[in-house]
Amino acid sequence: MGLATGASQSPAAAPAPLSASVPHVYYTSSVDGWNLSYDEWLPTNYNASHSYPLIVYLHGQQDISGAWYRGGLNADIVNWLNATGSVGITARALLNATKSMGFILIAINTRSGSGWYVNSPCGGPQQQDVVDAILHERALRHISKMYLFGFSMGSEGTLSFAAKYRVFSGIGVLGPVTDLFEDIAYRQSLGGSVTWANNSINAKAFLFCGVLPGTGNASQRALIPVYENMSPLRFRPQAFAGVPIYVGAGGTDDRAPDNTAIWAYWMNANNTFVNKTCNHAASLGEPAKCSTPMGVVHLTNPSYTFRFLYESKHGHDFALLDPLDMLGFWTGANPGGYYLGNYPFTTLTNNTSLRY
Repeated sequence: MGLATGASQSPAAAPAPLSASVPHVYYTSSVDGWNLSYDEWLPTNYNASHSYPLIVYLHGQQDISGAWYRGGLNADIVNWLNATGSVGITARALLNATKSMGFILIAINTRSGSGWYVNSPCGGPQQQDVVDAILHERALRHISKMYLFGFSMGSEGTLSFAAKYRVFSGIGVLGPVTDLFEDIAYRQSLGGSVTWANNSINAKAFLFCGVLPGTGNASQRALIPVYENMSPLRFRPQAFAGVPIYVGAGGTDDRAPDNTAIWAYWMNANNTFVNKTCNHAASLGEPAKCSTPMGVVHLTNPSYTFRFLYESKHGHDFALLDPLDMLGFWTGANPGGYYLGNYPFTTLTNNTSLRY
């Protein structure tokens, strides 16, 4: 894992909302010395002399102010552990599954709430922050294999991170966006009255000091390759050869749509796993390149494997995850293919001809 370009300057620090009851592990950035942390949960009957597989979780978008937090902003999973309803059930099920199956789980507490896990001029060296966290954990524990998964913004980070660092034995994406150009175009299509969409666009623009990619000036055009690298399943599916990908997608997800009733171009995982499309966000300068679905790639090369769960009644939330199912797929107990699930937990029915 190499060192990439960091931040040109540090925004003012905001108070870190950390709780002493959470299992924080502190470390510092190798780029600028910023104080950071991650949360760690060890397997049942952990033995320091033994080696364990490590799971790294990347949280979704939270605070959109752009402020940097000393010690890191709590990952969303920490709050969900005490939540009621399906999200709380899922978060607790994840911890129970990792502990019982012998995994170490860490959740990254990022320096800001909208960093998309990339190194950027104004967002800071947030991809390197993840590298530093993993290296710190590997210095503390004996690690055998590594896995990476994320929800929403964390799914984008998972894909771009895994495409760059070929060190993971499996990855998972929940409520995923696989094409960052279309992600922005969708939010623009909602108009100025949708606050969350505007906030999301502004948070992405903040990474590059207020600039979005486009066909205008040189600084805008210069971002097109960056956004291509943040959309690897659309533009570089070959980067995932030999990496099992677990996918959870919801039919009523209006943040990362997966059906034409919400967004004509299904910029969620549908287009990069099920369908082929040549649609592109021309106003943002997206290259007019057709996607190659992983389902097609898999037919010609079985080293491209995935387990795609579609839940038609599911929205954009962490309860898309079936923890035991994901861990089972990563470890070879569950096969790949397309599956239908039932909200809030998935009852799987193998349907490899599923097209929606």
